[in-house]
Amino acid sequence: KYDGTTGRLIAWVRIPSLTSGTDYTLRMIYGNPQDGNNYTTDSTWNLRYKGVWHLEDTNDETVYNNDGSAQGDPVVTSSGKIGDAYDFDADGDYIKIDDDATLDITSKITLSAWIRPESIDPWVRILDKSHTSYSNPYSMYGILFQGQNIRLNLSQTTVQGLFFKRERQQNML
Repeated sequence: KYDGTTGRLIAWVRIPSLTSGTDYTLRMIYGNPQDGNNYTTDSTWNLRYKGVWHLEDTNDETVYNNDGSAQGDPVVTSSGKIGDAYDFDADGDYIKIDDDATLDITSKITLSAWIRPESIDPWVRILDKSHTSYSNPYSMYGILFQGQNIRLNLSQTTVQGLFFKRERQQNML
């Protein structure tokens, strides 16, 4: 994302590996139609990434196009950690992403989210893949608040398990 008025640039880059103790030169190439390389979002977020949402909008950056839709009335704001972000007002705001087989757990999984809560309510979901019906297990996988703790939840068939729990070490607000 480039702001021509301020000159501010926000860019996501993919560097396969860097070694500490070694100097590197990184070059940024843009706006050159004679550059034969294909620097695209699809080559950055390859097939191993099942969904990437930066939440400057609800679009998935991967080749799977698991785009979402804003529910309630979340507001896009420029106060995100990197670029724009959504402000959810705790009154039914969320991003809905339709179920897709690419979002099922079939091997290793990494879930991550950057959040800045103004308050913490119990059982608020940060990221969650849920059943479409109200049945156990309620969450297939997700990151949520359980009281004042952050909980990672993973489930198989009808067995729901808590695999990670970090007790609140300090005031999260």
